[in-house]
Amino acid sequence: FFVQTPPGSPAHEGLGKVSKPRLDMYAREFKSAAKKTKVDDAFLRAIAHAESGFDERATSPKGAQGVMQLMPDTAHELGVADPYAHEQSISGGARLLQRLLARYKGDYSRAAAAYNAGVGAVAKYGGIPPYRETVDYVQKVTALHAAYRSAMKLPPLQPVLRAAQ
Repeated sequence: FFVQTPPGSPAHEGLGKVSKPRLDMYAREFKSAAKKTKVDDAFLRAIAHAESGFDERATSPKGAQGVMQLMPDTAHELGVADPYAHEQSISGGARLLQRLLARYKGDYSRAAAAYNAGVGAVAKYGGIPPYRETVDYVQKVTALHAAYRSAMKLPPLQPVLRAAQ
């Protein structure tokens, strides 16, 4: 079942579509951000692909900006002066994903859900919020993550196993 996305929620389907991986887009910047943050390069690219389709000038209807679609307050918190500058956006998005992956102990689905709908929504529902936009977004990112890992000739990811809570 789905619940109505609350007013003011950052949850969105993203501006990018599931399509062929784009390894040519900002390759140096993704590699550098991945190395600095220890976040899977393929995951960074999957988020950018789902968020903006790699459009550094993208602005979502919710107000998210740039390649990684950072909300203005989040960009400020991450020290991103210009969220439309692709290098700053990718670096800031990587730092945010580093925090989220640490928080969710490497669970890419929860990290993607929190990137989309916020950590409060993930906490409220104990996992992926049942907002249609967020569920669709996590599925899109998951498919793109697998496609990027394959295109980069990386092994498939093993699912995160959690003990019953």
